[in-house]
Amino acid sequence: MIYQLTQTKYNWQVVALIVLSIPVIMATVFLPPAVDWTLVYRPACTELLHLRNPYHIKGFMNPPWALIPLIPLSILPMQVSRGVLIVISFVSLALVARKLRLSHIITVLWLLSPPVLASLYAGNLEWLVFLGLLLPRRMGILLLVLKPQVGIGVIVLWMIEAWCKDRWKGLMQLLWPTIFAFVVSFVAFGPWPLYCTRPTEAYHMGRSFFPLSLVVGLPLLALAIWKRDVRYALSSGPYLAPYAMLHSWAGVLLSIQSPVTMLVSVIAMWIEGVL
Repeated sequence: MIYQLTQTKYNWQVVALIVLSIPVIMATVFLPPAVDWTLVYRPACTELLHLRNPYHIKGFMNPPWALIPLIPLSILPMQVSRGVLIVISFVSLALVARKLRLSHIITVLWLLSPPVLASLYAGNLEWLVFLGLLLPRRMGILLLVLKPQVGIGVIVLWMIEAWCKDRWKGLMQLLWPTIFAFVVSFVAFGPWPLYCTRPTEAYHMGRSFFPLSLVVGLPLLALAIWKRDVRYALSSGPYLAPYAMLHSWAGVLLSIQSPVTMLVSVIAMWIEGVL
């Protein structure tokens, strides 16, 4: 009996390995290099590995700890790392959807939406930000701050809940790992947030409607606080930010609970993208 269970578990592991290898091989052979991974994050990882300042890489504007989980990927050949990154991103987003208790239909539609696929195609880090929802809150904020245009709503929600629970003590318990990380990063790399103000080509391709978008973002955030629902907080993020790309809008769809509404929203996004 034990042998049969062990053999069954081994067989499932082999099947999972084969299934996960398919997109890696396809990405390696067929897809062009991922713009963000090739030009920004992979070179920034290389700089960090050589104990140099990653902010010398044009376009790198995230907190430096964003690079730590990417370093093993940066050692792989370019296209192989691109394929592995797609698999990791896809699996991570599926786990987040499960954490949020999305239905299977809504999960599939979300994963096929333009913002999610744009992030996967470009090799960006939305998946890493969303993983913050799977961690204890004090550690999750470390990931949510990697892209404030995605995670700011959740950060505000968690801070308000911590304040309501235990005032200043609750806030400090929630924020001290992030504060510590920022202090260490300033010591290591100087005032790196100032580098984030440098204009890049991406700013001209942004999809932000700030400050007009606050008309939508603030009510969504208020609804998240009232209902204590992280999905509405995620939806508010891009509306509250002065800068957002297409893939920054992936979280907006997560507050949709109707499969029909999700289908219509995804189709509308695809039509808007094509036109």
